[in-house]
Amino acid sequence: MIEATAIRTRDIEQRLQPIDAVLVGPRDLRTATERFSHEASGEMVWFHVCLSMFRPQQLFDAMLRPAIENPNVTSIQFVLDRREQESWAADVIPKVSACRGAAKVLEPHWTEIDESVSVIFSGGNNGRPGDALLSFWGEPFMSHSTARPVPRYIFRVAAHSELAGRLADVERSYRFSS
Repeated sequence: MIEATAIRTRDIEQRLQPIDAVLVGPRDLRTATERFSHEASGEMVWFHVCLSMFRPQQLFDAMLRPAIENPNVTSIQFVLDRREQESWAADVIPKVSACRGAAKVLEPHWTEIDESVSVIFSGGNNGRPGDALLSFWGEPFMSHSTARPVPRYIFRVAAHSELAGRLADVERSYRFSS
């Protein structure tokens, strides 16, 4: 009976498809983002993120500081819209400078971005993307507070997903253009 159960279990495991993406809702948003930064490794790429989220020290400490101070992260490259330069200088650089590991945060690649997505990649290698956090600008994925748009939902995208590859292509097209 044990052997038959083991055979059936192996059969079920072989039929299971790995999950490509998981929707993360408002209740788990902060925890998931913080966990992503703590578990990150290799090069991280932050594509088209809204820097106003780093204005409050508490959000910076929960989202970006863990990545900067994570010894498994080798570099952090931002690919940002030129319109974020003032916010980078005022809201991000002073906080990054106070972190252990600040030197791994590279000068952003400034460009003009005409996309409604924001992606944070971690752990890519050999030209392949790693896991990603994906968010969309606008409703229903963003809520609008009086101060600024705030993510309501994000997706945790697995590295093996076709979507991760497509998102990496979009990011690279901006990083290596202009």
